[in-house]
Amino acid sequence: MNKLSDGLLRNNCNDHEISLNIKEYFRNFPNSTGKECCRVLGISYEKYGGRARKIKYDFIKWRKMICASSGVSNGKGRLLNRLNPIHRLEYSFKEPVPEDIVDVINERALPNKAPDIWYRSPNRNKQLTYFDSDIHVRIYPKSRNSRIFPRKAMSYEGLMVRVKDSFFHVLPSNVLFSDSFNDIINSLQVKSRHRVFPVGAITPFRNSYYRYSLGLEILADKSHPNYLEIHESWPTWIIPLLDSQRSQNSIIEDNTKAISEFASQIKSHLHVMEGIGKAVDRLNDATHNLAGTQKQQFPLVSIISEPKTKDLPAPAPNLDQLEKQSDSNKSVLEKAKIKMAGVKGRSGSGGRRSGSDRTRKIYDNITSKSCRKMSRKGGGVW
Repeated sequence: MNKLSDGLLRNNCNDHEISLNIKEYFRNFPNSTGKECCRVLGISYEKYGGRARKIKYDFIKWRKMICASSGVSNGKGRLLNRLNPIHRLEYSFKEPVPEDIVDVINERALPNKAPDIWYRSPNRNKQLTYFDSDIHVRIYPKSRNSRIFPRKAMSYEGLMVRVKDSFFHVLPSNVLFSDSFNDIINSLQVKSRHRVFPVGAITPFRNSYYRYSLGLEILADKSHPNYLEIHESWPTWIIPLLDSQRSQNSIIEDNTKAISEFASQIKSHLHVMEGIGKAVDRLNDATHNLAGTQKQQFPLVSIISEPKTKDLPAPAPNLDQLEKQSDSNKSVLEKAKIKMAGVKGRSGSGGRRSGSDRTRKIYDNITSKSCRKMSRKGGGVW
């Protein structure tokens, strides 16, 4: 790389050694400034500041040319950002590992570190660890939390298979095929991702101020010298929000499904009602056609039935009937008088009271009978 850069980069005529040092610096820290470069290398910024800026410009231009020739670009001629790549992804189970599984692993874990087998770490946490060429699994006995690191690029399904295989080395068959174990494996999710930023020599520190609010943890330790490491995880308020949105989406899907089914049922009912309406129309047409043919063949004669006397008012009295009724009543009275005279003659003076009473009763009976006959015939009151 130095030979290629020497041929492409300029400003290497004077003070060749200083130019090489500046190139090496910008190769390791391409985002640094010319002033910082001169300060780190211990050279005068007034004398070599312009050279440092020019070498940085040439170095960026050279990188773009290399990326364009190799196809490593975003399609617009710009260099892809490789300065802060994802160092590694960290996975974990959504819930703590069941206590019975942790107890079994703790009993069968070896005290010494070895690949492809569970062992107990010698640190004070006494964490249970498993690693191979693909994954690295850690389980903490007290909290029963888990941390899973893939050691190479793989898909989520492939990682799940590898994690499940790691437990096959230590768990019995009845636990491996239990529902609790399957639920734990299916709850595998991304916990955080680690990014590293080159900053040069830095004092080790760890800042967890933004861990709960933004899900960020800033640290620098001996694992990545001269690098600032950022752990990006889910903020504490994101997971409940996602769970509530997921539950609301499921409720909305259920309601949408119920409404669609109800709409389909209504459509089917409307279709049936439409068929019934058409059938009724056809029946009415057939009835009208049948009535027309009957009128043509057998003309109808209207028959008016007489109304009942109890429902209708009494008809007006007929004069002829009244005259006949009065004549009959007169004849009846005359006969009654004759009878009364005969009785009066036979009874004498001692039977007047009894004869008159008897005559009065006969007279009352005759008059009441005649009145009833008149009322039945509708001839009015006599």
